[in-house]
Amino acid sequence: MRLPERTWAPQREAPKATLSGVVGCVEIGSTKVRKVFGGRPFWGTVTRFHHPFYLVEYDGGDRAEYTGKELAPILRLTVNEICDPRRWHYGWATLNMANVPGFTAHMAEYMDEQGMILPIAWTGHTANVEAHAAAGPDTAGNVDDFLRAEEAELQQFHLGLLSSARAARTLRNYRLAALKLVWFALTREWTWPLSAARFGWYLSKLYKDQDNIGAPVTTKNAMALLCSMNGVDDAPYKSLSATAAIQAARRDHKHVVKKSAALSAAMVRAINRRYSFPRQGRPRRRQWEFGFGTAVSVAFKILLRYDDLKRCLYDDDFCEVFQEYVRFYVEGRKNDAMGCAFLDIARPADGNPDGVYFIVVRAKRYFRTGHVLPHIDRRTGEVDRTRPMSIGDFVAFLRSALVTIGLSKEEAALFAGQSARAGGATEAAAKGLHQEDIQHFVGVTSAEWLSWYNRRFLPERLRVSRALGL
Repeated sequence: MRLPERTWAPQREAPKATLSGVVGCVEIGSTKVRKVFGGRPFWGTVTRFHHPFYLVEYDGGDRAEYTGKELAPILRLTVNEICDPRRWHYGWATLNMANVPGFTAHMAEYMDEQGMILPIAWTGHTANVEAHAAAGPDTAGNVDDFLRAEEAELQQFHLGLLSSARAARTLRNYRLAALKLVWFALTREWTWPLSAARFGWYLSKLYKDQDNIGAPVTTKNAMALLCSMNGVDDAPYKSLSATAAIQAARRDHKHVVKKSAALSAAMVRAINRRYSFPRQGRPRRRQWEFGFGTAVSVAFKILLRYDDLKRCLYDDDFCEVFQEYVRFYVEGRKNDAMGCAFLDIARPADGNPDGVYFIVVRAKRYFRTGHVLPHIDRRTGEVDRTRPMSIGDFVAFLRSALVTIGLSKEEAALFAGQSARAGGATEAAAKGLHQEDIQHFVGVTSAEWLSWYNRRFLPERLRVSRALGL
């Protein structure tokens, strides 16, 4: 089998334990947690972070490890900690700040002080609601009390209407982007409405840190929604001085978006037959076929895009083998804020030894540690498991594998980095798996996700087109 032409991938260091400093909003060694065991509250301190777990040492001497999702609901951050600008971070994949007790309520209070409101769909019943709870119609002793109570009641009813007046999906899509913007403004003590310049600075920071179009564009749309709900003119936020980061991002990342072809289960089986086993007489560092074939199977089986696949590791904290399934912890997923990062590959019901479960078990036992998708030297086949393969190499190796199993070069050229994910989604839908189950498995909330990845919709589109005549 011929190796694809060589390219280079950036070096990535192995995960290390963090024993001090700030990890997101958590200051190692001082941030407190409160958890109830057996009906009794216990306090503890976060003392270490080692991907993907935070170590908590409780006052009674017990210790426990938690993922970011498990830690967020038991964190107890003070107001000063929430307002500390050094703790602001955009990436909420590992630890979603919206799940930290009191966080959204504090954002709502801050905006209320600025004369702005956040929809209840984003914050729940906040302190603003509680502040007016005592002033109900039954307590009105005179006209002024009655009017104040009526105003508070109408205000809360109006807030509810603002949430229901917008599509639930719209509010859901912009919630986290808006909360991140509000939190950034709070930590910098900015006043609202923000000036166009300050909003432009924030978008510039997002582009500088994230290097993509999505983050600043989503934030701009979230700002437009906030302005609409608060009667604020959003024209200044559409000016070049405010949107310079977006315009630059569009120029820097200009490309035509095309749907790649989807891998089929038959293709993955064929790749496994040719690739996914160790070659006799070769050292482990030269077993590139075994490593790459297994990586394709993992991506297909748990519906991973390239950006997720490159984060998969065989290390014990990231890959665990059980009797009925293999579990991967994919740290830092794009959709991690909305879904679980624990992804499971089930043991085949018929015990088929060629199933992906058994392939991964053999690969885990063979490679032990390192990236599931390792860097492979195109000229020598030398495998470096300390760093992942680049997207360019992944696509080249995938197309080469498809040619090896019988596709033409023209057919193989239609496949790309998301082909395994698209293929897994298509196969799941074809087998009758419910759309909500697929979304939960992948960790997304939008129903439109499946329509993008499911390649079975092409015949439907052609049927509609032909029905129009002409």
